[in-house]
Parts: sequence; C-alpha cells; structure tokens
Amino acid sequence: MDQQSPNSQVENLIRDGIAKARAGDKATARLLLQKAVELDEYSERAWFWLASVVETDDERRTCLHNVVLINPNNARAQEMLDRMDEAGSGEAAPKPPLNPRKAMIGAVVALVIIFFACILFLVFSGDDGDEKETRVTPSSTPTASHTPTGTPTATATAIPTIDPRSLPPTWTPSPMFSPTPNLIESIPTPPAEIQGRIILRSGNEALDRENQPIFFVNIADLSRLPASAEGVRGRNPSVSADGTRYVFIQYLSGTQDIALTISNLNGSETRTASQYWGGARTIIFEQDMPAWSPVGPQIAFIGMESGKPATDLYVLTIGDTPPVEGGNPELLRRLTNDDSAESWPAWSPDGSRIVYVADFVDETLAQPNGIDLYIINVGDGSIAQLTTDVNELVESQPDWSPDGTQIVFSGTAAGANTSDIYMMPADGSAPPSVLVDFGPHDTQPRWSPDGRYIVFNSDILGGIGTDVYIYDLETQMTYAVTNDPRSQDEANDWVR
Repeated sequence: MDQQSPNSQVENLIRDGIAKARAGDKATARLLLQKAVELDEYSERAWFWLASVVETDDERRTCLHNVVLINPNNARAQEMLDRMDEAGSGEAAPKPPLNPRKAMIGAVVALVIIFFACILFLVFSGDDGDEKETRVTPSSTPTASHTPTGTPTATATAIPTIDPRSLPPTWTPSPMFSPTPNLIESIPTPPAEIQGRIILRSGNEALDRENQPIFFVNIADLSRLPASAEGVRGRNPSVSADGTRYVFIQYLSGTQDIALTISNLNGSETRTASQYWGGARTIIFEQDMPAWSPVGPQIAFIGMESGKPATDLYVLTIGDTPPVEGGNPELLRRLTNDDSAESWPAWSPDGSRIVYVADFVDETLAQPNGIDLYIINVGDGSIAQLTTDVNELVESQPDWSPDGTQIVFSGTAAGANTSDIYMMPADGSAPPSVLVDFGPHDTQPRWSPDGRYIVFNSDILGGIGTDVYIYDLETQMTYAVTNDPRSQDEANDWVR
C-alpha cells in the first residue's frame, strides 16, 4: 500500500468527494469531505464542496463562512451567503464585505461576555451552595455548540463567522452497517445465457478508493483477467470499438496525479493520451470520464485548460500507430468552451453525437439553474438540451442504448440523498422514469451490446464499497457480478 502524506490524503478525499457529489451520492460525498476538513481545517476547496452536499441551510452557512474566513476574497462564497440571507429575510439589501479579523474579535468578545454572564447566573440563582451544586451538575455529557448563524440583529456589523479551528461538526454522518449473509446469498449470479465481458475497477485500496486495479470479468462464469499491469490503479475504463485497447484514468503514484491513459487489453504498451496531441503545448488539467467512440478511434473526455472556470468536453482522434514525436495538436478538438462544468460524455451508436451532463452555474456549490443532460453534434458543435427539470432531478453518468432510442442515467431527485437508475427517450419525447431502484445508491448504468441488459453499480450490501449488478430489461431480474462489500467494484463498460 502506498504511504501518503497528510496533504495527499486530503487531496484524495476531496477528489473522491467531488466525484461522489457529481454522481449524486451526496451521503458518501459528505462523509469524504467532512473527513477532509477534519484533516485540514483550512482547506478552502473542501469547505466549498462540503457546502453543496450538507443537508441544512445552517450547515451550508457554516461551511461558507469558513470559506470566507479562510479566503476573504472568495466572491462566490460571499455571494452564496448573501443569497441565503436574502432568501431568509425576504430582503435584497446589500451586505457589507465580510471582515474575518473583526468577526473573530467579535466572536471572542461575545464568548467572554457569555462566560461572565454564566458565572453571574450561577452565583445569584438558587438558595444555597448545596442546591446550586445540585442544579449545575450535569446528568449527561454536554455537547459542543457554536453561535447560531441566523439573521444578524440590528446591532451586528457583519455576518457571524465560525473559526474553523474550533468548529464542531453540526451534523451526524449516517452510520455504516455490515451486510447480512442472507442478503448476499439472495442476489443470484448471472445465468449462463448472459454473454460478454465487463471492464471494471476493483479493489480496496483504503487511502484512495477512487482508483483501483482494472479487471475484465467474464459474465458467464465470473472469472477475472487483469487489464492493468501490476501496481497500476485507475478508474472509468472504456474499451475501443475493435476490442483491442481501452482508455482509463490512471493514478500516477510518483506524482500523485492522474492522466488519461491508453493501453492494450493486457496492460501493455500504455501511453498517456497527451502524447498524441502534444501535452507540453496544450496542458489539460483534471482529465477524466473518458468514453471510446463505438465506431472509430476517437475518445471523448473532460478536462480544463488554464484560466478556465470549469471543465469542457474534448475529443481526441488516435490511430493504430504510436503518436509522433512532439504530438499533433490537430488530433485534439475542444467541443465546448463556456463557463459551465461538463461531465460524463457518452457516444450515440453511430458516433455522431454525445450526450453529457452540464452544470450551468457554479461547479462547487448548489446551483439555482441546476444540472441537466445535453446532446452535442460532434460534426458542427450544435447543442440541444435533453432534460429541463433544473434541480428537480440531478442527472449523472448517462449512456446511449445500442439502437439509439433510449438514454439511461443515474439520477438523484430533489431532497433525496440516494440515486436511482432512470431511462428516457433519446429524442426527449417523454420525461425520465425510474428504471432501477435497487439500493441506496445505484450509479453508472451501461447498456449491454444487445440492448437487453444494463450493468450498474450499487452499495446495497451496506459496506464501505460498491458492487456490480446486471438488470434484465425483459424479466426485470437483477444479478450480482460482484458481492464483496469491502471492495470498491465499479463497472464502466460492457465489451462490445
């Protein structure tokens, strides 16, 4: 197991938390991000993302206050605080800029006043010393508390803040529970008639649960073949149309970074995708969520160039030969160029269009304009909106049916902390409907090549990881491909 520094552990927790938040798994994202701020209470990014997955407005205010306390120049956090206070008071009056130094001094003075007030109360209340001692002796251990962060009084000069160095948690994480043997045994394995292979990441690397070794699973007998070389870990594998290669996000243990990587099926001849376009000239950060075109050597993925506020969609065209020295920038094309955060591209069966998720306000906080599915024409770049439910349903991880008529995706309904598998017509002629409600978090649905089955991931066993399942659209039966609640098993493609 790799030994990680505290900073790298925090970064891994934040990255995993962001991934879970984008996938609609707010409960897990909350646990990961809460752990991150416990390890590094001055992590502005962790507090930012934690604000998007907590359950109450008071918790959200606490997180945002800490962001502004850490970085008084964070205009986004201040704007969100202003919006929350305006919504709570019904007024739109501008708030004065937050001064964290004054707020901290004011908090200290307030605590001193409260302390002496408590002393005076204890001295002058009651009849005698014995009675006072009886009354103030607690019958249970007191819990830590902090000053309420509601609407300020008329004498307040700034929004109250909380020093993150002394911030107690204001919410209780949902407890994990161990699965029962009966539940594991009650989910059947796939019947022999289901053919093909599934590519997945699988393992229990504790310090980086997002990246694990890559395997192929033969569905007929559940046998495994390693796809990644020994010691290589990553996520989100996608297989080429001819079945000879796959692309995935590789974790680079030396630099503790990630890279879009292309490999043969047995893990040999791996090369980073940036070699094809010349990564020294065009640097793309946060490369993730690759999808190999079903008709040719093209890979869609997301990334972010320097100075951009959010991720965009890219398409990389590669051939059967190794990249030329220095790369060829004409092989890379950026499909989107806006302030929204794009994610989870998936190709249409003919390779002409891509369905994806777009977050059109702010990638770090709860969005008033919501998250929806969009379809882009790869040829001319034209974009059509597929879902228009704003925040009523948060869509993630879509996939196109082999016949091109349906889209499946993982969705989280408004006010819910769990996700289900939804399906809708690819032409938008009908709204989404729940297809699979199997466990607390059902994610990452992918079609079988014949269109009869859907492979998806779920944490129904209640362990610390996820497992892989297959849903039969004809019989509505669900089968277990993996059943280890300690392992992080997540499928991302069904080999064509």
